[in-house]
Amino acid sequence: MNKLEGTENVKYEVKGNKLTLEINLKHRGQTTPKGNTRISSTLGNREIPETGGAMIGLNIYTKGK
Repeated sequence: MNKLEGTENVKYEVKGNKLTLEINLKHRGQTTPKGNTRISSTLGNREIPETGGAMIGLNIYTKGK
């Protein structure tokens, strides 16, 4: 797996026409004022290398109270 540059806790692998993402669900990043805690994010839209221009925008978080 390769780290997707400019992201938090996002690894990827491209095999043929398949994209596989790896996210560590135990990771805990920044907490927002609403109490949500970021697990993984692309921190905006990012181009995925080796895909001919495919883009990804991803946010995974725990919901605050």
